[in-house]
Amino acid sequence: MIEKRQLFLRSYQFSRKKSLTERIKGSIVRVKKVVWLRLRSVRRFVLSRFKCAFYYRRIRVSRLLNRKSGESKRR
Repeated sequence: MIEKRQLFLRSYQFSRKKSLTERIKGSIVRVKKVVWLRLRSVRRFVLSRFKCAFYYRRIRVSRLLNRKSGESKRR
C-alpha cells in the first residue's frame, strides 16, 4: 500500500509525467506568449517613433509658417 505522503506528492502536476500532447500544448502556449510580448513591444516602439516624427514635423511646419507670416508683416 502507498503511503499517504507518496499519494499526496503524486497528485501534484510536477511529479507526474506529461503525455506528448500535453508537452506540445505547453510549449505552444509558451511560444505564443513570447511572440505576443515581442510584437507588443515592437508595436509600442513603432508607435512612439511615429509620434516623435509627427511631433517634430509639426514643429518644423509651424516654424516655417511663423517665419513666412513674420516676413509678410514686415513689408
